Amino acid sequence: MDLNQRNRLEESIRYYQKVLIDEPEHPTANYNIGVTLKELGEFEQAITAYKHQLDIDPKHEKSWNNIGTTLSRLGAYRDAKNAFTKALEIDPVYLYALTNVAELALIEHDRALCSRYIDEVLKLVGDQADEFVVMSFFLWLVSIDEGYQSVLSAIKKRESKQPFNWCFETLVPVISRLRKSQQKIAESFISYFNNQLSFAGLEERLRND
Repeated sequence: MDLNQRNRLEESIRYYQKVLIDEPEHPTANYNIGVTLKELGEFEQAITAYKHQLDIDPKHEKSWNNIGTTLSRLGAYRDAKNAFTKALEIDPVYLYALTNVAELALIEHDRALCSRYIDEVLKLVGDQADEFVVMSFFLWLVSIDEGYQSVLSAIKKRESKQPFNWCFETLVPVISRLRKSQQKIAESFISYFNNQLSFAGLEERLRND
């Protein structure tokens, strides 16, 4: 993160802190502070901000979901699962929580649970959605020996040309369990998802791998 970006994020926090002085019960200010702190890597402070949001609105499912993703980044998987469960109790078809709990099951090597939640996500999205592509990648990681062509097919169907907005850092434990050749394939896909590789570059790298 460059200095300008950090300054912009810190200014955003100061802005929402001022909003809270005038309006302590503001419906989203604490949540926005939490999102910004998480982006700055201030994970514990981000969780505190999300909890302040939940004090105002206990049914704010986005805060529960973001507590879960932040705890996952910290490796606190049991607490993360509880947070995702809270989000899904509020909204059983909350797409982000479903995708995150699928990822968590993948991290914990629970293939059956991961597949179950992936199926739930796929029922909610079309085959041109980003979630469809990422879930296809997760399915490949669940059944690693079945080949990755389904992931490539999902990418080709993707409608949006905008960059993916997905964090794959939490998948490090999953990738580390793979064989070296599989790790290289997974890392190539993640490079594509992180907009570090074009689709043509991805295909070429996979052929070479």
